[in-house]
Amino acid sequence: MKLFTRFFAFSCLASVYGLKISRSLASTESLYHNILSIYLQMAGFDLNLRDQLLNYGCWLQIRNAGQDGMVPGTGEPVDPFDELGRKYQQCIQCVKLDGCDWDSGIAYEVGFNGVRIQCISTTECRVNPCLCDEELAFGLTELLKAGNSLDSNFSDDNFATGYKFFSLLSGELNDN
Repeated sequence: MKLFTRFFAFSCLASVYGLKISRSLASTESLYHNILSIYLQMAGFDLNLRDQLLNYGCWLQIRNAGQDGMVPGTGEPVDPFDELGRKYQQCIQCVKLDGCDWDSGIAYEVGFNGVRIQCISTTECRVNPCLCDEELAFGLTELLKAGNSLDSNFSDDNFATGYKFFSLLSGELNDN
């Protein structure tokens, strides 16, 4: 019931007033982190999964504490979770190509339609980062709901760095 109450309050505030949230890659509570938390709670998953999901594989090293933030992905994704990480990093690159100042923090508003969080900001530089964050969070949660699980071999903080080193040694480094 507590989850429903929090979720209902969030959806009412979001749909009536809109929520304005500032995101920054340096922030410990970035919006993708918050959106993922909401989706995980709605699906009944442990919130401890949040940090594991954002520090996983070759492309999902988004909250890698050892690297002080996001580590650019390389090589082939190790599984469907990691594939979503690659799509997310590609989405970020598109936002940057659009001339949006991604790294300094972008404020945008979100709402809720009863199923998914909606990006309701009025400018492209506010909507597109929101769409990247929401797609990642929703996709990761959907994979978990479908019964996919994280492979512990790819959850180590140093996995991405080790993978890059191995790829360099074997001549297989592929910067997608």
